[in-house]
Amino acid sequence: MNINSQDKSSWPKISVILPNRNMGPALEKTIQSIIAQDYPDYELIIIDNCSKDNSSEVIKKYEHHITYWVSEPDNGIYDGYNKGIKVATGDWLYFIGAGDDLLEQDVFRKMISKTDDADIVYGNCHWGRVGELHEEKYSKWRLIHKNMCHQTMFYRRELFTKLGLYETKYWVYADWIFNFKCWGNRQIKKKYIDEFVAFYEAHGNSHIYHAKDPFLKDKAMLLMQSFGVVYAGLYFLEYGYQRVWNITVRLLKRCLSKSQINFIRRIRQKAGS
Repeated sequence: MNINSQDKSSWPKISVILPNRNMGPALEKTIQSIIAQDYPDYELIIIDNCSKDNSSEVIKKYEHHITYWVSEPDNGIYDGYNKGIKVATGDWLYFIGAGDDLLEQDVFRKMISKTDDADIVYGNCHWGRVGELHEEKYSKWRLIHKNMCHQTMFYRRELFTKLGLYETKYWVYADWIFNFKCWGNRQIKKKYIDEFVAFYEAHGNSHIYHAKDPFLKDKAMLLMQSFGVVYAGLYFLEYGYQRVWNITVRLLKRCLSKSQINFIRRIRQKAGS
């Protein structure tokens, strides 16, 4: 692959899928970062959920850069992603939210030029509240405890044919579940690329719907389906131990002084080190 070539035929096509709801000014910033890419072959797909702000005006302003857009009711961000997947024609799919933006004009080139035979490539991001996140290589065990920033990830489109679309009953964590399926399949090749891809704005709906998402009660079952009984069992033991400890701490607070509780915590920390 010639990374300096502007010939579309020498580069795989990227479908950028961007859902939106009432994020007009933030949406414009995201669109600008996408159309600034020097990558020769990509399409921009915007799925708007009946925005009542100026989102439609923003979309129409950049309409000549947009391959497909629609404004209609949907059932949340992952339903929007699924709609985008169904109309995408690219070899690779990239998902980004309104308010997030690509860090450099050559991000797509850097990532796609290093894919080799991988089915998923992922890099690093700047996260609004945390700073720099170097994802590094993900193992199954790491993924069980921490989801990946989807703004850093590129998926081959056929993965969604093979594994299915996002499960929309999970309002916040459907991408985490899809990653479980990918990391649970040895035939799917993953590659970490040490490049910064995007700025993750981190002010979406996750904090609102986190506790209501059925993912939290289904997690052990989902791990069993993707990773098998050993990983699910280890997670269950770890989670059960932590719950017992939290209950114990609450009980101790009722009958012990603060200094006594801190002493017990120090003993626990030393025992675990």
